Amino acid sequence: MYKIYLGLTTTNGSDWRGKTEEVNEFGLEEIALFPTVLEEKERQELYKLIEKSCLKSIPFVHLRHDMTEAEMDYLVEKWHTKVFNTHPRPDSIQFLLDNPKFIDMIAIENVCHIEKYFLKALSLAPRICLDLAHYQDKHVIQKRPEYKVVEKALRHYLVTCNHISAVKSEPFWEENTSKEGGDWLYECHMATSLSDFDYVKNYKSYLSNYCAIEISNTLKEQIKIKEHIERILA
Repeated sequence: MYKIYLGLTTTNGSDWRGKTEEVNEFGLEEIALFPTVLEEKERQELYKLIEKSCLKSIPFVHLRHDMTEAEMDYLVEKWHTKVFNTHPRPDSIQFLLDNPKFIDMIAIENVCHIEKYFLKALSLAPRICLDLAHYQDKHVIQKRPEYKVVEKALRHYLVTCNHISAVKSEPFWEENTSKEGGDWLYECHMATSLSDFDYVKNYKSYLSNYCAIEISNTLKEQIKIKEHIERILA
């Protein structure tokens, strides 16, 4: 069984302050949280805003390597967070080593560009956060050889959470990605059509109880997207 959550995202193009207002507008009681690019000061601002909202729980949070034990305790105790995901990078690996208290709650995301740190991180936190758009783009469509390690890992590790972003029918060039100079992409954090999510039907067997929509679109738009995904999965 799976469950899909709307995502309060914070990346470029996402009005996270506006999304906290939408939480009240639509009477949302639970949401997934992506404080991906927020430094500690902005995260504290975000927490104060959602404390004033009708939100009751944040089951799934995108972990940042600079989060403290106190901040994670706050998320678990105040917002009933059940799962975190993190990127497989040196600073994240150090975070895993320094925070054994939370290790059983953390899953490793298959990021855009798979490096040696992916398997190292999995050895410490042996669970996968399967980002469906990354996998569809890099492995299924572009067939990048380095992504075969993810296909193999899926046979050995449990998927405990998911990210769902848009996947376009045609590639586009994006500057300043984690690959130097830019990259050709099909996946996108801005959806323009419900059909951007039709690919999700191919991943039903990999869906978890914590599937988070990860796009910059408003929560109003995400509600329609969530309904569309649920229809094609039914």
